Amino acid sequence: NVVISDTLPTGTRFHDASDPHQRYDGVIYWEFDSLPAGYTTTVNLVVEAANTASSIISNDVYGVSSDEIPLVTGPPVVTFTSENSIWLPTVFREFSPP
Repeated sequence: NVVISDTLPTGTRFHDASDPHQRYDGVIYWEFDSLPAGYTTTVNLVVEAANTASSIISNDVYGVSSDEIPLVTGPPVVTFTSENSIWLPTVFREFSPP
């Protein structure tokens, strides 16, 4: 099994996520029975800022794990919002088992 997990950032509300996802206690999970070595998959998570004023949203807790490896995490992803616009970075991660 391969599991991608992402904890909802502080100051956000869940809006949508790509399937197949599950939501439990503020964490979104995508579970795959198996992925071939070197295979890349994409999942999407959409959140709403709880605050309508300008703010910084930091996605600090996300990662991937499998039956063969423990959780691997990435660096924080920061999104800047303002009352009239939002800047959304795109993060791509590739995982290849050792």
